Amino acid sequence: MELDATLQGIVSAIGGFDYSKSDSPYVLGEDALGCLKDLKRYLQIIDEKYKVWQVRFLLSKLRVVANDLCPILACWDRNIEDYKHWRIALAALELLVPLTWPLETEQETYRENVDVLKNLQQAQNDYKSCILNYKDGSVLKSILAVLLKPLSTSKESRSVRDNGVIRITLLLLRNLARINEEQTKNETILALQKSNMLDLLVTLTSNLSEFEHVDIYILEIIYYLIRGIRPSRLFKVADDNPTKHNQQELNELLQKESNQSRYLKRNANTRHNRFGTMISIQAEDRRFTIASQKVKTGGLDELDNLKKHRKRSTRRKHFSVVLNSNACENIKYFLKEFLEAGFNPLVQNILRALEREDSKLFSYHKTQFMFLQAFFLESFKFVTKNDHNEDIYSYDYDYGLISSVLESRNLIMHQRILVESQEMKLWSQFQASMLLMSRILSTVRFMSLCSIPTYQDLADHILSNLFYQEEILNIIYHALKSFKTQSFGYLEAITELTMILLKELERYSSAKQFIYVKSRRRQQKSAKSDLPESDEDEEGLSKIANDTVQDRLFDVNRFQSRYCDNHCINTFTLYLKCYQELTPEQIHRAMSFFYLIFVKLKCQVYLYRLDFLYLLEHMYEDKVYFPPSHPQRKEFDQFFIYYMRKLSEALTRTPAIFLEIPFPKMTDTFYYLQYGKIPIQISHVGRKGPLYDTVQGLSHVEKVAAVIACLINENKGDILDELKTQINCIIAEKQLYELKNANDAVPKDEDQPGIIKLKGDTQVFDDALLKDGKFRLLLSLFGFQEFEEVSADALWYVPHELSYNELMESSKLLRRFTDDPPTFEGINPDNLLVRKQRGKARLPSSSESETESEQRPPESDVEDLSDHNEFEKDDPLTFGTRKQAFEKIAKKRKMGKQKVSKNRKLNPSKELRLRSAKFIVDSDEDSDTEAAFFKAEAALRERNAAKAKESSASDETKREVLQELQLQNSEESE
Repeated sequence: MELDATLQGIVSAIGGFDYSKSDSPYVLGEDALGCLKDLKRYLQIIDEKYKVWQVRFLLSKLRVVANDLCPILACWDRNIEDYKHWRIALAALELLVPLTWPLETEQETYRENVDVLKNLQQAQNDYKSCILNYKDGSVLKSILAVLLKPLSTSKESRSVRDNGVIRITLLLLRNLARINEEQTKNETILALQKSNMLDLLVTLTSNLSEFEHVDIYILEIIYYLIRGIRPSRLFKVADDNPTKHNQQELNELLQKESNQSRYLKRNANTRHNRFGTMISIQAEDRRFTIASQKVKTGGLDELDNLKKHRKRSTRRKHFSVVLNSNACENIKYFLKEFLEAGFNPLVQNILRALEREDSKLFSYHKTQFMFLQAFFLESFKFVTKNDHNEDIYSYDYDYGLISSVLESRNLIMHQRILVESQEMKLWSQFQASMLLMSRILSTVRFMSLCSIPTYQDLADHILSNLFYQEEILNIIYHALKSFKTQSFGYLEAITELTMILLKELERYSSAKQFIYVKSRRRQQKSAKSDLPESDEDEEGLSKIANDTVQDRLFDVNRFQSRYCDNHCINTFTLYLKCYQELTPEQIHRAMSFFYLIFVKLKCQVYLYRLDFLYLLEHMYEDKVYFPPSHPQRKEFDQFFIYYMRKLSEALTRTPAIFLEIPFPKMTDTFYYLQYGKIPIQISHVGRKGPLYDTVQGLSHVEKVAAVIACLINENKGDILDELKTQINCIIAEKQLYELKNANDAVPKDEDQPGIIKLKGDTQVFDDALLKDGKFRLLLSLFGFQEFEEVSADALWYVPHELSYNELMESSKLLRRFTDDPPTFEGINPDNLLVRKQRGKARLPSSSESETESEQRPPESDVEDLSDHNEFEKDDPLTFGTRKQAFEKIAKKRKMGKQKVSKNRKLNPSKELRLRSAKFIVDSDEDSDTEAAFFKAEAALRERNAAKAKESSASDETKREVLQELQLQNSEESE
């Protein structure tokens, strides 16, 4: 009560109205300036120090703003030379700033603040209305007059107090723009325009070199002025007849309301419901009872309406503001003036502050900065197209007005904020970053279509830099995939960015033969040699994680196939469920995504879902919210009919889809559900191991001894023991085969002997057949041959030329050197082996020149690498896209070779320069001998392939023959 009485006495001493006169002027008290200073001191000592709103609440009850502060500013003659009255006006301005400061309750706050929050918010609404409308806006004009004194002072002569006056004036404008912005946007714009405050903002922004400390406050003011305004809707109103457009929108809303009322009346309950059907369902916690005439047809829908769904957490409200004609004209004029004079300086100033990490910048300033750029990128094309006679399909805009946004420094900062906000889970900031990226991609698209070559080159350069960052592409994909409970604005931003990105990537890839991205991979690298000297750094004692950055070829089709994911489809399905509130453009965006998945990528199985099917059926039958006159109705009907036809065919082909419809689809069962058959399982064992050979001058026995010694030193005796067993089995089969051919008196048409495959009983042995180069050398020394193609059936086989005696000799050598490992008089057996060099076919790197065709492998090598694809070419879950990339490379290399041969014919004297002379060897040309050799090899391969179809001896016969051989060996040893 003491504080209440004290404040009441101070307020009454400020002054009052003189009702004895006709106009009732406001008369200042003798110590009005001191009283205003006392009120300011109370606000600082009590409210700001102890974080309570006690003084604010008492001043709102005393109506100090409406009865004292506004009259003081309105009755001032605006004579800045009169220091006394200018100082009183400044004191009133200093009080208005804390009284209109936005009120936000923290997680831990006083109960009294929560109780008075609603009253203070209503009081601030009254403050704003009084400041804007008191005596036809004279309060704002007086505030501008207070500001003229420090503005008229040069930068060198301006004191700290002058800068403070400018700062608190802009803070007051920020507070007024923020208070109840959704309902008072028209009033705020008209009042600021009438008092020349909008012109003040343009002037300050265009001269930021003299007012560098106010850039953040100008950013906040403009942000709250344009928030909730859609540029497409703002500039859609015709300048000559805005009333007609408003009347058209009103008619559409009335028609929509009429359709909704008819829909509700049609489905409303009637007095005849008692003659319907009653169904009761007992749940774990309660009983659901339905009594209606539509229980049999729509009982599930009514049952869902009875459920109590859990509410989501509170989210930021997403609103849109509708401006009247006067406000539209004023804000369009301001946007045009600001874009021409102050947009680029403001963006550059804030960008420098972000780069130096200025302390005056907070996290929400980054959000406002991103949103401001996105807004003006969307509205600049409307601002620069004022001539209605100009071609509407022309993209020749004045891109210099937004040059600061498209600078490389700003794009790098935007990407950094995008990554940071996604990692820190700052969803509002991440949403603004995604919105800005969508606008950048759209603007760059317009630049690429304009008629000026400079802008076309700039657009291509910007796109190449944007798509070069694989991290940004992955962030956008994971943001769509991990959407859960964010706001609808966030959902709108991520779906829009996803579709724009996919379309721009497709266009860009169609114009470029190769696209390279910077891939960043994490590798754990031991750092024993780089240990820190200090003992405090414990991380350096173990391992250091390094980022390995490398360029790799980017496959757009493979990137698009990543979106064939249940989580991504869930996000777009949730977005399309709001079709009653979506615009035709937004519905088209969602349908484009489903068209991409279902038609282009041919992943129909992922859309065979119960919730998606129910959504399509509900939209198809909805004639009220989605009538036939809707712009997207025809496109939707075509997709729905095509979807149902494909679904019926899939159910007929694969009845298992009946069971899979309620559940999310998995990649393992995709091929079976899509094509109705089990795919051919191919063992992707990878690349073959290195090739080895022995040094020259060794005999056959010495070569075998050297290889076996190396394998024993590497502790690979297990595979040698298993090789003994396999050779014994092969010897038994070989003996049976030779006996059969000796007793067979029936002549054969062709001599096509069969082959015996070598396949181990353990995975270690099979891996050694492919990966272990030294073990493969041993097999080749024993006479085994390797299949040309990697197969899951077998990798090595025994040729027909390898006789029974040779196999027995190899078995004896293997048994001899494994029982008694050989020694080479102090020579390491590894030194007796040399590693061969082999070529490889690969995709061109970004540093290679496209014209160096003489260094590239022939076309056949490229085709061999892509022949392992057993699935359809358009199947996004296989390597069909990789095969297409190889075919493109092979075609280009072939064209390069033809060009080189053509140049040789034209200039026979000009010889090609050899890149390396060490691969040049002398060879005798004997074409007849080579032809005969290759012919014999082809006949041998045909005979081996024919005999491969014959069945080998059974396992029981193998064991019996093996036992006989063991008995014979034991008798010989005895």
